[in-house]
Amino acid sequence: MSNDISIMKELQYLWTNVLARGKEIERSVNSKRIYAEKLDNSRKLLQNMETGHRNLKIEIKNAELKLAETEGKLSKLDGQFAMLRTEREIEAHNHEVSELKDLMDDIETDLIDKMEESDRFDGEIETAKRECDELEKQVFSDLKLLDDKIQSLEKEKSGFEIKFDEKSAELSPSVSSRFLKLIKSKDGVAIAEVNGEICGHCNFQLPSTVVSAAKKNEIVNCTNCGRYIYFIQG
Repeated sequence: MSNDISIMKELQYLWTNVLARGKEIERSVNSKRIYAEKLDNSRKLLQNMETGHRNLKIEIKNAELKLAETEGKLSKLDGQFAMLRTEREIEAHNHEVSELKDLMDDIETDLIDKMEESDRFDGEIETAKRECDELEKQVFSDLKLLDDKIQSLEKEKSGFEIKFDEKSAELSPSVSSRFLKLIKSKDGVAIAEVNGEICGHCNFQLPSTVVSAAKKNEIVNCTNCGRYIYFIQG
């Protein structure tokens, strides 16, 4: 077998590992992003709940002030009743008292609803805080594992790249340029095995003359995809 073919096969093996490590690093980086976003969303949810609870407490305080103000008005009207002289004044007084009592009922009902909602908020926020803390611990642990994995993969990838560069220098000038251009292409394949009369890369049926040359260990290319091809003798 041509020495260049042996070298190209080894280079293909090395580059395939470079690409595989690169893809695994990319997946790990993406996983880190997903974990970080999940934690960020959990924190934002908790923050929104706490903001909503603070706003609700302000509404409760305002309702309590409104209730006290209304009670004060009723108390003042009660003090004025003895000074009323005409039926018209009494009727107007009673109408105002009735309206204030209705308003008090509405405020008290709304206040009770808000206080019950506030109690629910307390429980939900406590649960959310606990879940957020647990998620934070898990995410930090997962991120540490991913960082270690990425570091290991980058080391392996670098090792394969160094070996690839060293081995590339052994290629004959007649094939080096084209081989390196092919292997740095999108799919990262520069040489493929012939399966019968089929190119192992593009599944194109090769001309018999090309297959014959490959069987003789000559350096030839697929007439369809242009990859270098080799034939394994049975």
